[in-house]
Amino acid sequence: MSVAEARTVNKAVTIRDTRPTTLVELDRFLEEAEEAINDNAVRSFCWYIAGNVATGTDLMQTYNDIQHDLLPLDVSMHVETAPVGATLIIDINDDGSTIFSTRAEIDAAATEQDENHIFTQTEIADGSDISFDVDQVGSTTPGADLTVCLYGRT
Repeated sequence: MSVAEARTVNKAVTIRDTRPTTLVELDRFLEEAEEAINDNAVRSFCWYIAGNVATGTDLMQTYNDIQHDLLPLDVSMHVETAPVGATLIIDINDDGSTIFSTRAEIDAAATEQDENHIFTQTEIADGSDISFDVDQVGSTTPGADLTVCLYGRT
């Protein structure tokens, strides 16, 4: 991180009240700035299923390896081909347990999620296995080329 970037960080996040005057103080300031950025960063985990979407469990897995616990903030979903006849519903799991009380879904004939999901889990621990299931697809056309992203803050 350059000194110019550190000054920008200092404006956005109050780290200290005085400016560093020595190289040791500057190094300490830069370390504090980097920690502040990392501690408040928005992270994302994204998955993509090419072609027609089918129901299934643990379809894609990853690990929370960002060295921080993750507070779920939002989920985005998009399909290139809309489900027809029924809603496409997914579930995201933390070590096998759902993180939702109301799962994320794309309504029939839509290509974007409906924003009605509700998280029950407030934190995904560092090292957790994060996976997602497709619980339901369209009954006439299942939906195709699905992208799912989970966003969270460290």
